[in-house]
Amino acid sequence: ALAVAQDALALCKGQESEADCLNLLAVINIRLADYEQAAKYAKLCYEMDEKSGDPDMMSSSLNTLAAIYMAAKQPKEAEQYILKGIEQAEKANNPVRMATLQAMASEVYHSMGDDRKALSYIEKAYELDKASGNHEKVMVRLVEKASVLLGLHDYKQAEETLSKVIPELRQSTNRHSLGIVLNKMGMALFSQQRVDKAVPYYQEAAEIFQEQGDPISR
Repeated sequence: ALAVAQDALALCKGQESEADCLNLLAVINIRLADYEQAAKYAKLCYEMDEKSGDPDMMSSSLNTLAAIYMAAKQPKEAEQYILKGIEQAEKANNPVRMATLQAMASEVYHSMGDDRKALSYIEKAYELDKASGNHEKVMVRLVEKASVLLGLHDYKQAEETLSKVIPELRQSTNRHSLGIVLNKMGMALFSQQRVDKAVPYYQEAAEIFQEQGDPISR
């Protein structure tokens, strides 16, 4: 994929599709865990989007940059890009993009240990996705919200949030996500000293991870 994308970039120089090639190369390098190269391509993509004056495209490339620095475990560096991205998404009036950026901002602040800010951003993302009728994303936002609530030690609220998601995941084929959510529910219950209730969730999560050959997921 990397070789083909590099060939494509050489053919796209000076064309509108050059930014698409740069973005693709950034994403491929994220998958390869080469974050330095990923950031290089993403910054070039952002420069082109900035020249175009399109706030929607700028918000997209800024979100990619934030994702790269999050993957590289540099949330402080990611913060500047995600906040600029939110500004551009506001100008673009794109609620779908804005929900994605707000969720990324929540992840950034959660990683930085500022769960109050993280909660504010994930609630905004949830409301935007709910308003757009994107049910699948709403479920994702609830899981993300539960993670932040666990960080805030608001275990009761985390339990209530996860209880909305678990029935949905039981009906889906996404067993890995179900395992992660069951594990979080176990944590929420255990932290309330409700050990008897927590154990079955932990056991079911462990069984799912074992059947998938993934014993360390959380």
